[in-house]
Amino acid sequence: MTALPPIAEARRLIPPLDDTAISLYATLALPAEEAASKAANAKDLMYSRVVGYLLFYASNATALATLKDDIASCDTADQGPLQALYNLGEFYVKNLLLIFRKTRGRTPVPSDHPSRPSFEVAKSQVMEDLQSTPRNHSDAKLAALARDNFRLLPTAVSS
Repeated sequence: MTALPPIAEARRLIPPLDDTAISLYATLALPAEEAASKAANAKDLMYSRVVGYLLFYASNATALATLKDDIASCDTADQGPLQALYNLGEFYVKNLLLIFRKTRGRTPVPSDHPSRPSFEVAKSQVMEDLQSTPRNHSDAKLAALARDNFRLLPTAVSS
């Protein structure tokens, strides 16, 4: 992954009039990248760069605001701001970027489960259950009596 650009170029890439994002970039993202580079820690270097580049290429204003809040919370973290930023970068890699990773194998063939009914069987079952609407009151009354086994429900007397 390409190194983070210096602060002068970052001012051009970060949306204008967003001093908070530029400040977070200068005080957390760049120092975290530099510390990881000096320590020769490739994973932390990648995580710091992911956070830095997300500041440049956030998809919308809401995403940028959430990212700024997340980065700002790293400054007050118990384990130290740099380690918190690395953890944040790891979180974004695992939960945001890896979903776009290419699969390693072929797409599996869909299984044809033998117990699944065919569409025609399901359609015929539905058609059997459907009944036409009665056209007048006497047909509706006869259908209701047939439904209730020819018993009057309030009295349970056969009619």
